Amino acid sequence: MLIKIDSGKNGPDQAPSDVVDLLLDCHERIRLFIELACRLSQIDTVSNDEVCDAAERIVRYFSESLPLHVADEEETVVARLTGRDPELEAAIDGMQQEHVDHRSDLDSLLGNCRILTRSPERLPELRKSLSNAALSLRHQFVRHLEQEEKNIFPAIRTLLTADERKVMMNELRDRRSTC
Repeated sequence: MLIKIDSGKNGPDQAPSDVVDLLLDCHERIRLFIELACRLSQIDTVSNDEVCDAAERIVRYFSESLPLHVADEEETVVARLTGRDPELEAAIDGMQQEHVDHRSDLDSLLGNCRILTRSPERLPELRKSLSNAALSLRHQFVRHLEQEEKNIFPAIRTLLTADERKVMMNELRDRRSTC
C-alpha cells in the first residue's frame, strides 16, 4: 500500500494510563491522518484502489473519530478546567474558537475525500482543492495541538485530582463505547 499510516511505534501498543495520555494518543492520530491527507493530495503515481482506500480512511477518521475528540475536549475537559485560572481560561477559549475555525477546511477535506471514495480517478481534478484543505488543516493543527499540549493538558494533571482524572477517562471511554 503506497498511502499508508506509519505510527512510528515499534511493538505492541499499550493502553493509555491516564486521561492526558489518551488525549495525546488522539493528537497523534490527528497528526497521522492529516499527513495521510497531505500525501494523498500530492502523490502522482497511485492506483485508484489506493486513492479510494486512503480517502475512505480519511473520511472515517475526520467524520467519526475527530468529533469524539472534540467532544472530549469541549464536554469533559472544559467542564473540569473552566474558572480555575485566567491564563488557562484564555487557552480554553482559544481552543474552542479553533474548533469552530477548523470546520470549513474539514468540510472541504471531507467533501473531496467522499468524492474520491466513489470516483478515485478524479484525484487529478480535485488535487488542488484537496491540497489546499489538507495543508491548511496541517498548519492549523500544528499550532492548535501544540497549544493544547503546552497549556491545557498539563493543567489536567496539576489542577485536577486523580479521582477527577479517572472520571474523565471513564467519560472518554464511555463516549467511544456508545458509537
